Amino acid sequence: MWTKEVIFLIAVSLLWFSSSGKAVTEINRILKKEIRVFPAKNVAISVRKIKTGRLKFQHHGDLFLNTASNVKLITGLVSLGILGPEYRFITELYSDNRPRQGFVEGPLYIKGYGDPVLTEERIWLIAKQLKLKGVWGIKGPVIIDNLFFDRHKRNPFNQIIFTSDPYNAETNALSLNFNSLSFTILPGKKILDKAVIKPNWQVKGLRVVNKIKTTHPFRGEVPDLRFNIVRLNEKENVIVFKGRIPINYPKPHQEYVNITHVSDYFGKALVSLLLKEGITLQNKHIIQGEVDVSQSFLLHTHHSEALDRIVRKMNKYSNNFIADQLTKSLDALTNAPPGTFRGGTSLLTEYLKKTVGLPKEVIINSGSGLSYKNRLSANYLTNILVYTWNHFPVASEAISSLSISKVDGTVKSRFKGTKTERLYRVKTGMLSRTQALTGFVYTKGGEVLAFSIIADQIKSPAWKARDFIDKLATLLTNL
Repeated sequence: MWTKEVIFLIAVSLLWFSSSGKAVTEINRILKKEIRVFPAKNVAISVRKIKTGRLKFQHHGDLFLNTASNVKLITGLVSLGILGPEYRFITELYSDNRPRQGFVEGPLYIKGYGDPVLTEERIWLIAKQLKLKGVWGIKGPVIIDNLFFDRHKRNPFNQIIFTSDPYNAETNALSLNFNSLSFTILPGKKILDKAVIKPNWQVKGLRVVNKIKTTHPFRGEVPDLRFNIVRLNEKENVIVFKGRIPINYPKPHQEYVNITHVSDYFGKALVSLLLKEGITLQNKHIIQGEVDVSQSFLLHTHHSEALDRIVRKMNKYSNNFIADQLTKSLDALTNAPPGTFRGGTSLLTEYLKKTVGLPKEVIINSGSGLSYKNRLSANYLTNILVYTWNHFPVASEAISSLSISKVDGTVKSRFKGTKTERLYRVKTGMLSRTQALTGFVYTKGGEVLAFSIIADQIKSPAWKARDFIDKLATLLTNL
């Protein structure tokens, strides 16, 4: 005789199976309906059980497509797996000899090791620590040692053309503020006056062409800001600002532009902050050179925040600069300097080969996802997610680095009109004709599933592609 509890459990199971079947039917219906917008051969879906790795649903799951920034899942996993979540990047300061009576007699050398999160605040901390260690003055120039990375500032395998946007910044063994420059824009005093544009730092060759006009006061809640910002070429810091700003715009507006001559950028910021700390510099020249660490005196070692926090910044906000820095750092730290993009991406595929296998169709030549030639499949990505979930040494750090639906990162404003808050931990991906969403979903049945949805070679605006993917993803809670 069955008890009431058994009958109840059977009833719940039947309802869940019914809901799961309806979800599969609805997914197939949406795919068929959207066939004109997204050619079926270029839409791939994979849903996999976490515990067993068994596929629960797939649609063209073995089709190898461009996944844009979804490749950062791999860059983060491999970085954590090889270096360890607790790893910290170092930046070292040297002099030729031990300081005498608080003075460095010769140059101040700064050697970078690829720290991707050096900011003004961190450099200020370096200056402060140097003074606390008894350095009061420097007689020689500032010498920047960038030789931990090779000379290629951008990944030569990327098909993204040069842009002035911060997402396409140069790599450098010594970086500052993600190698982008911040500009504050304010309205002029009168209508039709030029706006006021102020960079947060002066850098080599910086020239601002100001074509932003001050316009009539805005009415309503949202001011009308329209800017077009272009750095004229890859080798110079000549930046053209076009657009308009209302005369009653209520606060300073910030814009960011990637720059070149980043060693000079770093050096000038360091010199300025050393002076603010009361450290005198008799020679303020900034020179690119090399320090012989075996023959020099170590003044100070700065440590970055832990790698797990860096990977979190990369994945939650899809930071291409961090991904590119990690790619080159992996090569330099695992093999030998100088770190290269080719060496770093080879390590990504080698790690995958040892852990989850490497299908011959896999192509990874960019750790940030800016290459149109990267190729991964939805089934392969969910296989990697299953490995990540079950690989204890880095599982918690890798999973917590993903954006939480309707809470933070790149999906804070997505899944509108749905009750999906905190049900997804995902990595987004976007290129001009690619949209992707890969991660974990918590179902109504209390199960965690790994999933990947890829739409490649799309023929509609980006917002339509995102809505299409979000609509499919929302149904996964019923599987």
